[in-house]
Amino acid sequence: TAGLMEHEIEPDKYILGPDDGIVVSIFASKPMQYELRISPEGKLIIPEVGVVNLRNKTLAQADTLVRSAVRRVFKTADVVIALNKLRTFKVTVLGAVRKPLTVEASAADRVHEVIERAGGLLFNASLRRIRILRGDGEQTIPVDLYRFYTLGDREADPTVLGGDRIMVSYSQDRQVLQINGSVARPDTLEYVKGDSLSTLLRFAGGFTPSSFLDSVEI
Repeated sequence: TAGLMEHEIEPDKYILGPDDGIVVSIFASKPMQYELRISPEGKLIIPEVGVVNLRNKTLAQADTLVRSAVRRVFKTADVVIALNKLRTFKVTVLGAVRKPLTVEASAADRVHEVIERAGGLLFNASLRRIRILRGDGEQTIPVDLYRFYTLGDREADPTVLGGDRIMVSYSQDRQVLQINGSVARPDTLEYVKGDSLSTLLRFAGGFTPSSFLDSVEI
């Protein structure tokens, strides 16, 4: 699935980076179209216009910046920019995986796909205690693959960026939640800060038709 798109890119969320491919179309008295690449420094060099710094900018922000730069040169021009190639980059997977290593990924790839390229999780790996360390480690993004696999929550399985380190913890049996009785799937799972009774019930598939809602015990 490397690089395959699951849906259209959201311009206000996609962060551009080196080697992303950009098409700039300028509709002036003489229409022009350029197929460009973002430089390793995060800059876009547009012929006859100049340099636009797109480092850490979203596609939506890039659209505004490029339009502004072009219109300083071509006063009446209409400008359209589009992403035509996704960059690839390195992501390191560490911890409770079969082959801790650095793998190739794209900005369309999610954590579970990158982990599979490292051989998948060990039998005693935690599905709920996974972290993305971004940048120099100043940003930590929690990942909960149990929530993703059980509820299909894509927010719990975020996409990756170049240089990310995915840290997979080992499971532990000291802080756990159990749910039993008249639910679809009785289960035992790791506790994660923020879990609530409603979260646990969703993981268990909800109440059965025969359950008594006034007889729930914690």
